[in-house]
Amino acid sequence: MLGEAAWIGSALGAATDLDQLQQGITMLDQEVVTTRGQLENPPQS
Repeated sequence: MLGEAAWIGSALGAATDLDQLQQGITMLDQEVVTTRGQLENPPQS
């Protein structure tokens, strides 16, 4: 792909870096959802 070639050619990183970043974003999004749920519904003691 042209965009991918430009990204790699720019020395900003390889396409795999984008995949890793996307996976990290997805993981953090899941943590946010979990944490919000815990804050909105704290355990009753």
